Amino acid sequence: MKYFCDDNAKTDEIVRKTYDAQLKIIDDIKNDKELGKLALEILYTVTYCNLRDLPLAIFYSSATTQYNNLYGDVDDHTLYELYDDPFEDDEMLLMASLNLLVKYQMVDCYRKGLIQVLSMHQVTRSNIQLMLKEQGIEEEVLNKAINLLSRVLNDLKYSLHDKDEEAGYLFFIKRVIPYLCSNAQHVLYHTKKYKKLNKNCEKEKLELLIDYFAQAGLYEKRDFITIHQ
Repeated sequence: MKYFCDDNAKTDEIVRKTYDAQLKIIDDIKNDKELGKLALEILYTVTYCNLRDLPLAIFYSSATTQYNNLYGDVDDHTLYELYDDPFEDDEMLLMASLNLLVKYQMVDCYRKGLIQVLSMHQVTRSNIQLMLKEQGIEEEVLNKAINLLSRVLNDLKYSLHDKDEEAGYLFFIKRVIPYLCSNAQHVLYHTKKYKKLNKNCEKEKLELLIDYFAQAGLYEKRDFITIHQ
């Protein structure tokens, strides 16, 4: 097996020692019938973003979808037969999925002012990227990340022009946009080797959204040298 790492020889040796252990952890997460799907979506998305400062807020729509998939068409009696302690709402499901990743030390979560953000260790990122390449699903993961970021940034763009939005939420939007755009640039960098993704209309839409926020003075667009420091 060839081990992928974009740092140095010392980091590469650490990757060799931790790869199998983290592969086992991911299998354990997959086997969690309530939290596994959402937890892996969070984990895989963070893998192709910046190592630090991915806002947790981008996963709320995914949590809502997963919550509806789990509980939406199940009556209360059947619900408690299927699940010992079903979650009361999508936000609780999201936080439980995040806590699962934190428990396994796959990501870290902390606050930067008003914004709750995620981070990942370089070795963990290298391990997961290698695993996704080995399994042949890296392109699929990148496509999902593009769609997610495009949808969230597009929603924020329209919220900025909504006169009915509260001032506090608009303040939050302006704070979170730079983090999202920075992470979107990281994801876009990783798509370059996939011809099909480069023709994806959502990829083009994401690029246009980054340019829009840069022109609006809400984000300072970065070059690729800055991205990989």
